[in-house]
Amino acid sequence: MIDVSLIFPAELKPAYDWFEGEGYEPWESFRQSRTGPQWAHLGIFRDGELVGVVSCENRGRSCNYHVATKRRALKPNVLRNILIESTRLFLRGGMKYTSAFIPNENRAAKILALSCGMRLRAMNDTESRYYITAEEFVSRWGSYGA
Repeated sequence: MIDVSLIFPAELKPAYDWFEGEGYEPWESFRQSRTGPQWAHLGIFRDGELVGVVSCENRGRSCNYHVATKRRALKPNVLRNILIESTRLFLRGGMKYTSAFIPNENRAAKILALSCGMRLRAMNDTESRYYITAEEFVSRWGSYGA
């Protein structure tokens, strides 16, 4: 069974450990950088075990997603539905768009962004930026209940 609930920054350690050795900053610095009123962290649990985290960074009129999952722990459609429903909530709360900055080599994350209705908006040597506006969301998924 999949359950999604808010978690605190200190509970992000398992997600940090999934990517240890991939050039991330030290744990304490990572945790501190994701603490504050602009952050909301959704833990994704399967049978009580944390298997994914969707961190949402409020940037005023937009929200940036930071997604981490334990390898092969979630089917792509499950994560896609979680992202679509969280986007619906953020748009309902007044956001104008949601976005994701994805490392260029992360093909699975790019496919996930596209399956959520996001479009490629910008790209540089290291990452690609995908986002979906409120209008695009309504066109693709219907009302967000504003």
